[in-house]
Amino acid sequence: MEPMILQNSFRPFFMAAGVWATLAVPFWLLSYAGILVVPNNFDILLWHQHEMLYGYISVVIAGFTLTAIPN
Repeated sequence: MEPMILQNSFRPFFMAAGVWATLAVPFWLLSYAGILVVPNNFDILLWHQHEMLYGYISVVIAGFTLTAIPN
């Protein structure tokens, strides 16, 4: 018997979206405040836009799609 979280295919994606949001928000706030300096080519606001579009939204869309397919 598999764990309850894995019984429906959408649950891991929504869990991943929640974990990512929980981790990314403090990271972004520290970077935005200048406390945490990330060596990259992105401006911190561009990084935030990129992560919201390609990191968070893609997981939510995958979870929604896997929720809608069984119905």
